[in-house]
Amino acid sequence: MKRFFPLHFDRKSPISRYAAVLAATALYGFLFLILFPRVGREAALLAMLPVITVGWLFRRQAGLLSGLIFVLVNGLLFLLKGSTIDQILPYATGLISVTLIVIGGIVGRARELLDQVEATSARLENEVEDRSLAEAALQRALVKAEAANLAKSDFVSFVSHELRSPISAIILSQDLLQKYGAGQLNQVQSDLLNKIHRSAQHLSALVSDLTDVSRIETGQLYLDLGRVSAAEAIDDVAKSFHAQLALKHQTLIVDLPPNLPAIHGDWMRLIQILTNLLSNAHKYTPAGGRIRISAGVVSHPPDNGQKGSLYVRISVEDNGIGIREEDQEKIFWKFYRVGEQSTAAVRGTGLGLAITRELVELQKGYVRLESQYQQGTTISFFLPAAEGQPIALPRITVPAD
Repeated sequence: MKRFFPLHFDRKSPISRYAAVLAATALYGFLFLILFPRVGREAALLAMLPVITVGWLFRRQAGLLSGLIFVLVNGLLFLLKGSTIDQILPYATGLISVTLIVIGGIVGRARELLDQVEATSARLENEVEDRSLAEAALQRALVKAEAANLAKSDFVSFVSHELRSPISAIILSQDLLQKYGAGQLNQVQSDLLNKIHRSAQHLSALVSDLTDVSRIETGQLYLDLGRVSAAEAIDDVAKSFHAQLALKHQTLIVDLPPNLPAIHGDWMRLIQILTNLLSNAHKYTPAGGRIRISAGVVSHPPDNGQKGSLYVRISVEDNGIGIREEDQEKIFWKFYRVGEQSTAAVRGTGLGLAITRELVELQKGYVRLESQYQQGTTISFFLPAAEGQPIALPRITVPAD
C-alpha cells in the first residue's frame, strides 16, 4: 500500500528507529548552535524535528514525553548559552514549550490513526482478494453445475422419449390379452395381467413426470393460457377418481361457491395440478377417510401477489397422516419422499408436488401448505382470475361410496 507520509522506518527494527531519533536530535543540536546567536530562544522551535520523529516512530505517548524532554533539553541549551533561570522560566511555561508537547502528541496520534487505516485497508484488500477468488471459483462451479444439469435434462428427455413407446405397447398388449385372450383367464393369469397393467401405468406416470421436469428445467414447457373454468376442471378430476376412492371407502366432498370466477391458465395443466393433489390426498389418507375440495376468491394470496388482483383459491384437504413440520418444505423438492413407515408402501416418484408447484408458479400463481402430523393436510393453490364475468357452474359432487 502507498504510504501517506514520506518518512517511513521499519517498526520491527529498534536499531533503525533509535538511530533516526539520534540523527534528528544531533541535527537539531547542530542547527540550534548555529541559529541561536541570530534568532535567540526562537531557535528552540527546531526541537520539533526530533519531537516529530519520536512521535512518528514511537506513537502518541512517546511523542508527548519527547515534547516534555526537549523542553528540558532546550532549557539546558539555554543555560549553556548563558541564559539565566529567570530567562528560562518564561520559555519553559510559554508557547514554544506547549507547542513542542502538543506537536509530539498530535504527530504520534496521527501515526496511530494512519496505522489503523493501513491495517484496515490491508484487511479489506485481503477480503476483496479472497472474495474475488471465491466468486471466480463459484462462477466456475456454477458453469459446471449448469452444464451438468443441462446434460442431465437432455439425458432424462432422451430416456423418457425412448421409454414412452415400449410402455405404451405393454399397456396395449395387456389390454388386448385381458379382453381378447385365448380362452377364459384363470385367477392367477388375471392377477398377473392386472399387475402388468399397474406397473406399466406407474412407469408411464414416471415417464410423464420426468418429461415435465426436463421441460421445466430447460424452459421448454409451454402453456396454452386462456379462460378456464375451475369448476369444470374440479368436477372432471373428482369424477375420474370415483373408482379409486370407492376402493378405500373414502368420502370426497366438493364444496364450491355458486359463482366461481374463471381462471386465467392452462386447462391441461390445471387438470394435472388437481390430479396430483387429489392423488396424494387419496394415497396418504387411510381407508374410510375424508377428502374435501373447496374453492373461493381472494384479493391476493397471503404475502404474495398484487393487491387488488383477484385470485381463485383451490384447496384439497384430507384427514390423513399429515406431514411433520420439518418435512413440510422438503416435500416440494424433486424426488423427496417422507421417510415414514406408514408411507413406505405408497408408490410414488417424489415428483408430483415439485411439478405441481412449478406448474402453478408458471401460471403466476402460488402454493400454500398447512398440515398437522397425524391429523391431516391442506394444500391450496392460487391462480389469477380471468377478466370478465364469472362462469356460474354450481354443482355438488356426491361422496364416494
